[in-house]
Amino acid sequence: MNWNDEPVSPPSRSRLPLLIGMLAVAAAALIFFSVWEPPEADQSPFGPRHPAVLAKTKLTGFELQPLLDSEESVTSDSLQGKVALINFWGPWCGPCGTEFPHLMQLRDEFKTEQAFQFVSVSCLPRPGDEQTIAEDTREFLKANGTQLPIHIDQDFLSRKRMLAEMKIELSNFGYPTTVVIDREGNLRGCWIGYRPGWEVEMASVVKAALTE
Repeated sequence: MNWNDEPVSPPSRSRLPLLIGMLAVAAAALIFFSVWEPPEADQSPFGPRHPAVLAKTKLTGFELQPLLDSEESVTSDSLQGKVALINFWGPWCGPCGTEFPHLMQLRDEFKTEQAFQFVSVSCLPRPGDEQTIAEDTREFLKANGTQLPIHIDQDFLSRKRMLAEMKIELSNFGYPTTVVIDREGNLRGCWIGYRPGWEVEMASVVKAALTE
């Protein structure tokens, strides 16, 4: 030993518990990271994972009347040969307002695709006065600096038929609800409510249906 070196003393008894605790934490972390795996991608039963999609449901009951900036109805027959994204929303609905600009971006993304049709259906919480929903929808679009054709689902008829085909109770319907159907009317995606990022999944589903 170099005489200039000071002898190293063993750890004092007061430090032993701390050292033992640190070793235990390090060992636990080593075990955790050796077995931990990243969580799987979102497997919630929405979008292309919705049970009605997996059951290969065909939607045939659409009959939507024009409300604003349109003179033509949208029916299951008129959608044949189209990949359609149909969004049920309301100007009174907070999540709908949050989702709305993202859907406008999605609409712009596919506006040059002749086989794509974006269908916006403004809804009341319950069947009621069409004049009220027309005025409220017009004000909403004005506030968002947007103009597009808007349809209405008279007396909830299309929603009731769609939910019956999907085997969903009307009480489980929420706003917004968005469905994507392919050229043959097959359901390709269903999103009830809104979560950030769902519009990305919607775009992916639309793109896949357009390339088939």
